[in-house]
Amino acid sequence: MKKTIWTTVCAVGACAIYMAVSASEAYAQPGSRLCGYETKSVKTQVGNNELKDFHVAIIYEVNRSDASYTDRCDKAISEIKKKLPKTMDVPMSGRTVTLVLEWHKVRKATCESVGDKLQGQGVPRDICDKMKLNHAYKWVKTSPTVAATGQRT
Repeated sequence: MKKTIWTTVCAVGACAIYMAVSASEAYAQPGSRLCGYETKSVKTQVGNNELKDFHVAIIYEVNRSDASYTDRCDKAISEIKKKLPKTMDVPMSGRTVTLVLEWHKVRKATCESVGDKLQGQGVPRDICDKMKLNHAYKWVKTSPTVAATGQRT
């Protein structure tokens, strides 16, 4: 009987440790804010058709408890602005389509306000859960049925 109880206690302890370690992929910090740019509109170069479900964000995660929070945010915005693409080539229906991107500045936005446009298909509304503090990421969502992709830049 004691051996069974001890085995159960060990198994529960091992599960708790595994869950704590495996949850370490989430990087979000309390008080995180996003700075950078996101698309205001995306249109096809030929035909000038607006794609409502296509969204791109190039953002940097900062923590508002950091003493240099505002400076870091403004520096990230400035650096990202220098590298913003005006167009993006994407595969659609078996061919490459050039999209024209119109950008909107994001300054001290909540993770959820930017994530609202990227969530779904396994991407959480709080996209900071998928980011690492003090790093820039490029997020692309091409349709409501395809998960947004995020990569560190």
